[in-house]
Amino acid sequence: MGSVDLERTTTGWAARDASGLLSPFRFPLRNTGVEDVYIKVMSCGICHTDLHQAKNDLGMSRYPMVPGHEVVGEVLEVGSGVSKFKVGDVVGVGCIVGCCGACNPCESDEEQYCKKKIWTYNDVYTDGKPTQGGFSAAMVVDQKFVVKIPDGMDPEQAAPLLCAGLTVYSPLKHFGLSRSGLRGGILGLGGVGHMAVKIAKAMGHHVTVISSSDKKREEALAHLGADGYLVSSDTSRMNELAGSLDYIFDTVPAFHPLEPCLSLLKLNGQLILVGVVNTPLQFMSPAVMSGRKSITGSFIGSMKEAEELMQFCKEKELTSQIETVKMEYVNEAFRRLEKNDVRYRFVIDVAGSKLDQELQAHTEIIAAAAAGVATECSSPRKATAGAENVAQLPEVLVENAIVIVMLVEDHLRLQSKLHRGKTTLTLHMIAVARTLVENIMLLEAEHTFDAAYPKPLCGDVKHLIICQPNKEGMAFELANSLCQSGAIHQICVDSVLALTPCAEIEDPLLVEAAREDPVNQPPAWMMR
Repeated sequence: MGSVDLERTTTGWAARDASGLLSPFRFPLRNTGVEDVYIKVMSCGICHTDLHQAKNDLGMSRYPMVPGHEVVGEVLEVGSGVSKFKVGDVVGVGCIVGCCGACNPCESDEEQYCKKKIWTYNDVYTDGKPTQGGFSAAMVVDQKFVVKIPDGMDPEQAAPLLCAGLTVYSPLKHFGLSRSGLRGGILGLGGVGHMAVKIAKAMGHHVTVISSSDKKREEALAHLGADGYLVSSDTSRMNELAGSLDYIFDTVPAFHPLEPCLSLLKLNGQLILVGVVNTPLQFMSPAVMSGRKSITGSFIGSMKEAEELMQFCKEKELTSQIETVKMEYVNEAFRRLEKNDVRYRFVIDVAGSKLDQELQAHTEIIAAAAAGVATECSSPRKATAGAENVAQLPEVLVENAIVIVMLVEDHLRLQSKLHRGKTTLTLHMIAVARTLVENIMLLEAEHTFDAAYPKPLCGDVKHLIICQPNKEGMAFELANSLCQSGAIHQICVDSVLALTPCAEIEDPLLVEAAREDPVNQPPAWMMR
């Protein structure tokens, strides 16, 4: 692993808490070590697991978190011990970036089952530094966990293969299901499901898509080339096809009954679970016993299988069906993914998203909002006066304000009092103006700052914390620890940091608002 004495930095989009909302975030990268590959990220797929992790659905999320484990990029630099890659190569990074190298799975080239594996994001390296994923401009990865993308393969098309494609390919190979002539079922037609149809068909299988509704019939049959389509609630068709399938891939990432699928399997048939579900699944034992059927699972695949898959897809000319988006669309993509509103995989055009400009825009929009609060409002009760200068903000800043408003609404659950009667403002201008109003509402002590969110998600720290100094809460502890240092006051907005001398943060408006609160008196350093 490379030295961290002189770290690089890069920009990504990170979740800060279980809301799952992402925004620009700058973080360090280690220098390129002997075995490392330094990669400029070009594209990154959005997996349903990214949504689970960002929202802490599995109860093990670490924040701030930059998701993304379907990463394709260009090699910018290699360590002296790297022999598999050279500068200019297009490469991929999947779900893991480290393992112990000494256990049975590692020695068997099945490192994805290593108990000490290191996830591409939401994990820590052996030195304690956090891992961050491919929703970012660059990564540094050990060469063992990097795979060459075949020449001529579109990076955006290659991205879903690194998780969705590999998740299907690995169990087909492991369970001896890669021979032609088999009959398979695919439960769920999403990112993994659509790759399952394509790969199974390329192996010469008869493929039936199983779904809860008839909505995707035409897509499955006409666009993906499935041989059959079965609605699980159609009892007569389910009975007709009972005992007809050699295997079923269960890709559904939510609770669902297993017994209907088990009835479709032949003697010795296999139900292969590949969807991450955070609640227990249930079945009656006779459904398995009566046909010596198996319920099993599989987790992504090995690096060796990833290399095989890339060559397989090149030879078979397989492509994934994707919707390409820019990074600033990622929160909307998450919302649509949660509703299964994507055909069939979102892929972020990272290289074309201008992440540093977005980070700067977020910094500037907050600075503009804070300035409006401090200089345009003569008292907390005249909050709307500060919003009239919104029209003077640069267009790029106004457009980025939507993210801020969503964060305010989702985390602080505040209601706007601004746009009543202000119909001349555009939607984006209203978004910025609402940000100003919500900050002032906090100054009026109309809302309590939830101690579960120690980092404010909109506005600077002094506006969000100081006027609500709950001495038992994390908010007070954060503000107090920052200012007791005596040297700086830290302004934290979406993890965009700015430092200003303590002497410059005294704001008469804030002090006045705090003094008017007879219950929650500010700490002494605020009143000096």
